[in-house]
Amino acid sequence: MKSVLLAIFALMFAPALASAKSYTLPESNAVAVITIPDTWDTDKTTDGVESTSADEEIDLSIEVKAIDNVVKATEEALKYLIDNGMKIDPATEKRREFKINGMDGLDLAYSGTYEGEANNVSVSIIIVDPKNVLIMTYWATAAGEEKNLEDLKSIALSIKRVGG
Repeated sequence: MKSVLLAIFALMFAPALASAKSYTLPESNAVAVITIPDTWDTDKTTDGVESTSADEEIDLSIEVKAIDNVVKATEEALKYLIDNGMKIDPATEKRREFKINGMDGLDLAYSGTYEGEANNVSVSIIIVDPKNVLIMTYWATAAGEEKNLEDLKSIALSIKRVGG
């Protein structure tokens, strides 16, 4: 999973999204923009978007949260996964700092099990500005992650701060 995450966040250039839609996060008082392929099933939420890859192998959530509540927001993201059937092994946690489009981030990666299948789980915290962070959570089987790697790279690299 480490190599997949490095590929997602470390590449300087990704293939252009052939057919995609941009979303402002949140819709009112936007602090960031993200682009997701049209082939993904995407729904707006109060603070961001939730999206599923066309092959239903990747589930992705991106939300804007106040920086002063980042610990609580991260705990809520993990609790959401657990409440919905994901079994996360805390002993597998790997932390990695990264930079994307000039924004600092921290990725928390875990191994988990969902509906009897091994899954990779990622909760990334991206500092958008002094008041806001993006919490980007996704989970997938290793095969699903590999199959959708180009989309994941493009989505991650599309994240831009509004006005910057």
